[in-house]
This record gives sequence, C-alpha cells and structure tokens, in this order.
Amino acid sequence: MKGFSKYLLTGFLTMGLFACSENNDVPEQGGQDVADAVYMQFKLELPSVGGRSATDENDGETNSNANPDFEIGKDRENAVSSAYIVLAKADNSEIVAYQLLEQMGTAMNSGNTKIYTVEFESTDLAVTSPGENLNVYAFCNPTTALAKIITSKGAFKDALETLAADEATIWDTNKFLMTNADNKSKITVPADWKPYYVKTNPFDLGVIAVERAAARFDYKTKNADEIYTILNDKTGEEGKAVLQVQLTDVALVNMSKSFYYLRRVSDNGLNANSTIGALETNKNYVVDTDA
Repeated sequence: MKGFSKYLLTGFLTMGLFACSENNDVPEQGGQDVADAVYMQFKLELPSVGGRSATDENDGETNSNANPDFEIGKDRENAVSSAYIVLAKADNSEIVAYQLLEQMGTAMNSGNTKIYTVEFESTDLAVTSPGENLNVYAFCNPTTALAKIITSKGAFKDALETLAADEATIWDTNKFLMTNADNKSKITVPADWKPYYVKTNPFDLGVIAVERAAARFDYKTKNADEIYTILNDKTGEEGKAVLQVQLTDVALVNMSKSFYYLRRVSDNGLNANSTIGALETNKNYVVDTDA
C-alpha cells in the first residue's frame, strides 16, 4: 500500500467504497478480520504565531532596534509538502507503524484547519494491545536520511541529522524540516481496530504540534554602508572619527552541525535523564548531540 501514488490510491479507495456502499462490514476469513488499512485523522499546528516566538519591544529586555521587533514565519518556511506520520512505542524504542502523506501543499501561516486522513497497514497495528499507549509523531518535509530511518524502523529514539558543510536541504523553500514541538501527541490503543477499517469513521489522532528543526537568524542593517564609528577623538572635536569599522559578513560561531530529530530537554544539558519533547524554560537546556 505504501508504494501507491496518491492518485492511484484514491482510485482504489473509490472503487472499494462503491463496492461496499451497502455494507461497511469487513469480511472475515478463518475467524480473522480482513482489512488493508486502519484509517486515522489528524490536524497539524505550529505553536504561537507562525511557529516563531515573538519578542515584545516594549518590555525593556531587548537591545534590538528592529520595528516591529518580531516576525511571523513566512509561508515558504511553514509549508508542509509531505510528512511521515509515525506511531511509536511509549518509550520510543520502536516504530509500530508509519505512513507517508505526499502533496499536502499546506502553509500553516495561512490558517491551517485542514484535517488529514492517513491509513496505516492493519498488519502493523495487529501487534498492539488494547489499552497500550503510543506516541504520535509528524516528521514534515523529511530528508532522505530521515526517511531511511523511518522506513527501516531503525534507531528511532536517538536518531539525529548531521548536515554537510554546504547542505541546505532542511530549509529548502516549502520543504523546511519540522518535527514535534512537544510530547503531548499520544493515543491509547482501542479495544478493537475494526471500527476504523472504514474511511468515514477514522480514529482521531488529535492535533500534532510541530516546530521547524532549525532557526533562521535575521540581521538588520542600521547604516547603509555598514560603516560604524566605535571611537571618537577625545579632544572634543565633534564629528572627528579616529576609529571606524565596516561590517562585511555575519557568521554564527560554535554552532553544531548535528541535532536530534526529536528535541530533548534536561536540567543540566546532558543526555542522562533528558525528556523528549519536554517544555523549554529558562531553567533547563536543550540537549546538544555533542553534550
């Protein structure tokens, strides 16, 4: 089922619904329910305004001269072209089921209220137990490396991305990599998946909050020629500059090229006792892959 294109899949589902229009029961063979898919639905959400925190220029805590002193993320940064929806064990030790949604074409800045429907293979969910808790993840605009990990159900919990020196794939236009913004997306396995074999009665995954995996740094020019006086003549003669500098480039230093796909937080910045998706505060740290 994963290999079908969206359009072929739609055609097969249409034929299936037509054939079963009088009876939504799933036939049984040898006492076992027979179904290709369990249908589920969800919404995507970027927390706060455009998924980017806003700084209040009137709170006295900023030295920025930008006006306004905040910026809403652009549609090209907030667009979701495709996403892997993943169900994982409660301890994130194993991926239970996954499915790729393509051609989603949604920019969440524009007020995303779209409900997406995803179909998981029933054979994958057959290994779950009623009452079992599962984590729900959305990996939006996945890289090739991330797709390989998910489809192989590989080293999921500690999976990380390492960028090449000239790589920009995680912030391509309309393909900005995003992952869960918190650890609130969870479900409890129902007593029976059978009611959700029907597309018109999907299991509700709720709202999945996602955040962009990298930040964009903006720099605002104050002087058009980028020449700044940092020392004037001490004789008191106004306008006599004795030392000036011209800024030519802006660069970030001490920046890691690796990061965990799932953000983790701890009290001391170390991996021990870190929590995936925990809330960031001014008293804890986001764990770096080099910690």
